[in-house]
Amino acid sequence: MSVVLTSWIWEETNYKALEQGPYWRMPDGTLGGVDRRPYDAQARRGGPPEGFALVSLDPAADIPSRSLKLADSLDERMSATTQIDMAARLGVAADDLDTATALDAIWREHTELADPTGKIREKPLVPGPDGYIELHLGGLARREKFVWGVHPATAVIKSLIELDFAELKAADIANGKDHYKRVLDAYATKYKVDSKEIIPGQDTLPAATTITDNFNRANETPLNGVDYTATDDTFNVNLSSNACVDAGTSNATAVQLNALAGNDGYCEIVMSAIGSVIAGALFRHAASPTMSCYSAFFRVIGGQWEIWKRTGGTDAQLGGDLSSAGATAGDNVRIEAVGTTIKVYKNSSSQQGGNTTDATFSTGNIAFRMFGSGGWILDDLEGADIGAASITVLRRRWDGY
Repeated sequence: MSVVLTSWIWEETNYKALEQGPYWRMPDGTLGGVDRRPYDAQARRGGPPEGFALVSLDPAADIPSRSLKLADSLDERMSATTQIDMAARLGVAADDLDTATALDAIWREHTELADPTGKIREKPLVPGPDGYIELHLGGLARREKFVWGVHPATAVIKSLIELDFAELKAADIANGKDHYKRVLDAYATKYKVDSKEIIPGQDTLPAATTITDNFNRANETPLNGVDYTATDDTFNVNLSSNACVDAGTSNATAVQLNALAGNDGYCEIVMSAIGSVIAGALFRHAASPTMSCYSAFFRVIGGQWEIWKRTGGTDAQLGGDLSSAGATAGDNVRIEAVGTTIKVYKNSSSQQGGNTTDATFSTGNIAFRMFGSGGWILDDLEGADIGAASITVLRRRWDGY
């Protein structure tokens, strides 16, 4: 395995691009990778790539030109020349990467040296509800306990939370909501600190939610706009015969307006009938900017399970194809985000040999998407926080707590 800092590839010609449009991808032979691009570069469609992907490559794969090979294994020490080159590309001091192993340097750059704004490079890795930060590169590379105020990444994670919370609070107040108070309670529970250590002077409300919709009601064309909106595509998800169908057009996305209290959770939906191209569950779907989320997709061609990221409407496949396990009517597709670890499941079976690490989105709603020329039927949507007791919300806005 080679550990490589490399450029993204704008793909326009393979079958996936022909099915769903051009997208960013990592190099051939990628076993696992982490997106280290600033947000604006992720959202850009085509052109010269900006920023990098940190990838582990299959030993038989060619290392792309203009890439920087860090080491043959994560346990090797990088040379002084490599440290300087890596630091220059990532915009950090070379001395900060003078560590015992390549993994130590990579870990430091992904945690305490990360950018909480996402404007210069990628945001920091954050822990899940169990208190551990994870880094996956074609397998678990490192898992480290995070203790608030002790771990060296505390300051940058606190800055990230402050930025996310300020944006959420402003949007909620503008819409007459107090959901941000539940979010702060979820942060305090997760990090095992008083909420005033995170956001001084802010009161809270109890957190934890489960959102379910079995769609057992009268037909809706389109799907009820009280609880759903379409921010990615033309609103063409219809409710018919107690399930969701696309309207025979190329894109169909529905975003749940009810929000989970925590950032660690999942979204799942049942594929009652298999259509064409792709369909799946979306998580951390941003209200602003629109068209930003993580996606777990089943692709009909090849029976492939895949994980994608959409940033401001621009798609990127994270890593390579997860499996070719196929699917039949009645199978469940689930995406789970715990900290900065993203997982995809078919029913209860993980489709990844190694999970995916990404830090772009830390908040957002659940959603689902169908893409193709018709035939998809999706049913029984569910989303929930992970790591806390639950309050159940059935097709209801938060106003009625």
